Amino acid sequence: QSMIEAMLRERWGDVSGFSRLAEGLASQAFSFRHDAAEYVVRINGSIAGFEKDSYVSRRFASSALPIPEVVSIGRFDEGHALCISRRAPGVRLHDLNARSSSQIVNPSLQVMESIAASDLVGTTGFGPFDAGGAGPYSSWKDFLMALPMPGASTGRGPDEARTWAS
Repeated sequence: QSMIEAMLRERWGDVSGFSRLAEGLASQAFSFRHDAAEYVVRINGSIAGFEKDSYVSRRFASSALPIPEVVSIGRFDEGHALCISRRAPGVRLHDLNARSSSQIVNPSLQVMESIAASDLVGTTGFGPFDAGGAGPYSSWKDFLMALPMPGASTGRGPDEARTWAS
């Protein structure tokens, strides 16, 4: 933690309020303030996810899709990448209690509808996309057929899924 804060001070100058955030799926996360703005720095072994975050931020962020702006991506050291983005207000969905969860159902549905309505002009392919918006599969069916199928050991899952995908 102190190494990350020291790196931020070296690269950004005056930073304050440095604190650890709950970790994401694959990254350590910390918040900090600089010039009266709040930021998040994430550290991960791979830069690829951060590059995708930057693409999504530039390409799809809007008032309906509040995706934080990625302001910097780079190397922290030989084995770790870093991503600095503006901090978005709010909490993580899985940190909410039952009462709070019920209050965010409609706003969450609105965000999902906005995602579904996104203009995909300039993107290609299907499946997990890269930092340029290109998916590796030529069709949604090809992507689904490449997924490991639950129930494959029973002989039932893949046939049912393949019939559905056809």
